[in-house]
Amino acid sequence: MRIFLTGGTGFIGRQVLRRLLAAGHEVCCLGRPRQMSAGERWHDCRLEESDRLAEILAEFQPEACLHLAWYAEPGRYLESPLNLELVGQSVRLCELAAAAGCRRFVGAGSCSEYDVRGGLLGEESPTVPSTLYAAAKLSAGQLCRVVAERNAMSFAWGRIFYVYGPGEDGRRFVPTAIRSLLAGEPFAITSGRMIRDYLSVHDVAAAFVRLTESVAEGVYNVCSGEPITIRTLAETIASRCHAEGLLTFGGTPRSSFDPPLVLGTNARLRALGWEPTIDLATGLDEAIESCRDTCRSGAAASRDPHR
Repeated sequence: MRIFLTGGTGFIGRQVLRRLLAAGHEVCCLGRPRQMSAGERWHDCRLEESDRLAEILAEFQPEACLHLAWYAEPGRYLESPLNLELVGQSVRLCELAAAAGCRRFVGAGSCSEYDVRGGLLGEESPTVPSTLYAAAKLSAGQLCRVVAERNAMSFAWGRIFYVYGPGEDGRRFVPTAIRSLLAGEPFAITSGRMIRDYLSVHDVAAAFVRLTESVAEGVYNVCSGEPITIRTLAETIASRCHAEGLLTFGGTPRSSFDPPLVLGTNARLRALGWEPTIDLATGLDEAIESCRDTCRSGAAASRDPHR
């Protein structure tokens, strides 16, 4: 299958690209890769460059478009005005893909689109976004769905819950905790009573590959379906880092988007033949080793007089 991929250099996108290539798909990506493998091609083009994007799509003639690219800088993305620009760019991408003959469009949404005050979240749960990011994701999904329907494209929207794993931005919760604890430094967090739904980036990537390869339509929760408190998550990280005595609960305030419960159901996704394969301990061990490698690389670079 010829698949056009945005966000292929991102945290989730890198894992998606690896899986698509391993499955034998031909993939065309936007961005600048460090290296290329057989079956992939890259174009140094941004989503806002509509004319250039149209040329690339017309030349590649994708059978499916998988749209993962979005602004996600920790501490800024929730209320960034860039979210508004990305809505329009996403819709334009969908239009251009359709014009190039694409017959499948899959996009990445967010659990924050839901009304998170309502308890367990299924795909039919009410959507009441409380941040600009969440509202933009919801709008992009709804608009792209309409564009896809009008152009005879099948459409799926994967709402991602909480993701962790190798390659995650070091400013996010899991890598920040790992880095501090590996360094033997105290790590202060909230009370830790909030319940979340965490899923390995490998399983998230597998979900989007499955959605892209299928003809299933509609919204799909991309989640583990397993509740875990932030306290338990932090304690598990500390245990895997052999740093149990370094956690301080109640030492930091809750963020602006920090509801007491965010937990999803994934029955619809499982019905497509997908299921999680990475348990929490295994996933955290990989994330910890990735942080160790990053720290070693950083230390080596700081000692290199030629850098």
